[in-house]
Amino acid sequence: MLRGILRRVGSETGSVAIEFALTLPILLAITFGTVGFGLHMSARLTLEQIAGEAARASVAGLDDGERAELAEEAVADRLAAYGGVVNPALVVVDVGADPGDSDRFRVALTYDVGGLGIGAFSAFVPLPDLTITASAIVANGGT
Repeated sequence: MLRGILRRVGSETGSVAIEFALTLPILLAITFGTVGFGLHMSARLTLEQIAGEAARASVAGLDDGERAELAEEAVADRLAAYGGVVNPALVVVDVGADPGDSDRFRVALTYDVGGLGIGAFSAFVPLPDLTITASAIVANGGT
């Protein structure tokens, strides 16, 4: 009987389950952190690209009204083309003359990435601000 008890004390049968239970939270945090940051950065880069393209499209306008119209059309076209990560219905577009310099035109896009479900990952890892703002400024055409 003593030999049976000693054999069980030296057994490693449950050690794998214990090691798995200890490492699982770390692996989940790494996985969810990678997915959360990846989605956040993808949305951020998409918005920066769209803002830049819309600002360049606005250069062809003759006045601020036409520049705004061209920029808003470019944003709508690019959002439809890029799709995927950014929900076009949740993007707030602000176009107009740059407040700091009237000879420049600004396109600013604001998006809440909480609609992507990234907020659920914040239970495992801290994430950046869920509101992304991307802007681009160009000189007015012909000036």
